[in-house]
Amino acid sequence: MRLFNGLPVETVLQIIKECRLPQSIDTPIIGSDAAWQPWSSLSEFQKNHIDTAVEDNTYRSTLKALRLTNKAMNTLVEPYLFEEVNMFFDQNPGYGKCVQAHVTKPQGKHVRVIRANVDSALATLFLGIDEEEGEEGGEGLYWPLMWVTFLANVIADCPNVRSLGLYHHHWETDFTPITEKIIPLIEKGTLVSLGIYSLQIMRRSSIWPANFVDRGTSGPIKLLNEVAASVVSNLKALDIVEEWMPCETYAALQVSPAFAQLTSLTVRYAFRHNILWVSDTAERLGAWTPRMRLTRLQLISCQTVYAPDIPILVGLFETLEELLVSTCGHGDDVIPPRRSPGWSAQPDALWKRKVTLKEFVIEHMSRWEILALGIIPSLTVVCANVWPAEMLNALEEDGELFPATKLLRVLPNKVLQGGEGENSSEEPNDINDSNTAGSIARRLDAVCEERKVEVRRDASRYRPCTCCRY
Repeated sequence: MRLFNGLPVETVLQIIKECRLPQSIDTPIIGSDAAWQPWSSLSEFQKNHIDTAVEDNTYRSTLKALRLTNKAMNTLVEPYLFEEVNMFFDQNPGYGKCVQAHVTKPQGKHVRVIRANVDSALATLFLGIDEEEGEEGGEGLYWPLMWVTFLANVIADCPNVRSLGLYHHHWETDFTPITEKIIPLIEKGTLVSLGIYSLQIMRRSSIWPANFVDRGTSGPIKLLNEVAASVVSNLKALDIVEEWMPCETYAALQVSPAFAQLTSLTVRYAFRHNILWVSDTAERLGAWTPRMRLTRLQLISCQTVYAPDIPILVGLFETLEELLVSTCGHGDDVIPPRRSPGWSAQPDALWKRKVTLKEFVIEHMSRWEILALGIIPSLTVVCANVWPAEMLNALEEDGELFPATKLLRVLPNKVLQGGEGENSSEEPNDINDSNTAGSIARRLDAVCEERKVEVRRDASRYRPCTCCRY
């Protein structure tokens, strides 16, 4: 402790914060990148280190050392050391009890973030009853329900948790014990960030089979319905990564007061065309209630997200600052007619009545969709995982596209030429690839220079896929 003698408490706390989490650790954050950031990027827990894994991850060893200095330092360090609990491991009774005994029960008041698997990868798993609890073996327990109940107890041990990420393998997993703990936390205003993630979607880079829709009982959907039924609107960030969503849940997401305070909404894949699509435009868009606090909207692989509808939603969400549209739309989408020249000068043009977005990310969308999205005003437009010529052709076809844009970010040339990625080599894919990419790059530079838009080739993929060769 002599090292810190004479330093103000604020300085000591800043030193401790700097020891917490290096930038090299990609931690999924609800409302930001958790919908596509794989949970496997977190530290892997080894079964043979049960006694230390929950306390001594690779990036927390410095905090643990500080904690052992003396009681005063222990008091200062504990809130940072135990602020996040990540339970991504093959569920087993020994590890679960270790987490609860050494972290959540004694240190639960410090926990602010929980990320956890809700069920096992095995659809059904029966275990013998624990003889240590005084029960006779042989009858067996349904382990998925047993684990959900345990996780509910972990949440109950953490009354100050503010962010909860639930990762599940099976849609039929019963979330009821967890739901009963979550709702009071939301109503009290403690839990403000909630993410529900299907690992069936998270682990696939390609699109889920379009004919897969199960209308049976879904634990995650029942949880969302319970949240939507609440009369209190305290949630600030909501991530939904699910195989499907029924009409009643979709309607609640559109109008329920429980979501009135959302500042961030992310939906991946749950909006399925054959369940939620409404052909009448007025009915389709009129169902949305204005969200006066929503600043970030991220839509990924949503089939009902029709490109011409997005600008209307942007106008509806007046405070929106960040928008991401990735791999959305359906094969039956109707291509709208081309806009008349001079549309951006009209008094009712969106960019004249809507505050300009800070960032608009377009990913894996075709030329006509880019043209439809091009009336959205944004200071920065990010073009990622789009065929190299799609953005260029759109800008050349409509010189008024993306009014108010000052910066266009695209993928680096080496990516377009096949020099980066799992399925690419260091050389161009064929002899014409390099010349083609170079020609497109020069034309794009010329178009943007004429419009006084800066071009940066530093964009990165948000949702890598297998259908693009770059």
